[in-house]
Amino acid sequence: MDSNPTSASSLPAPHLVLADTNATPGKELVIISAVRVGAVFAADGPAQMASIDGITYRACGSTTLVNFDAPVETLAMPLAPALLLGLPVLDAGWEYRAFRLAGSDGPADKGFLRMQVSH
Repeated sequence: MDSNPTSASSLPAPHLVLADTNATPGKELVIISAVRVGAVFAADGPAQMASIDGITYRACGSTTLVNFDAPVETLAMPLAPALLLGLPVLDAGWEYRAFRLAGSDGPADKGFLRMQVSH
């Protein structure tokens, strides 16, 4: 995620924002994460997954925090500049990707997103 895992002060970590990501009114919960350039995300069950350079990313969603089995969508690239405001500039070879719960349109009763990364 373009950071040093041995340093607690190393950025960037995934960021959560509320943003309007479609043409309908209302803001959705969005998770934004740094990934290796060229990572291609596709459905892996309800999650979105990509593997590149020996790193596997999984964007997962939940409505209960018990099971992360809610479908997740990858937002189209390029990301809207408003989503990236205030985020750190990434090193070469990294880019930001964003995800939301599928079908979310405005605030839901509750929703949770997480990014899993394995090497």
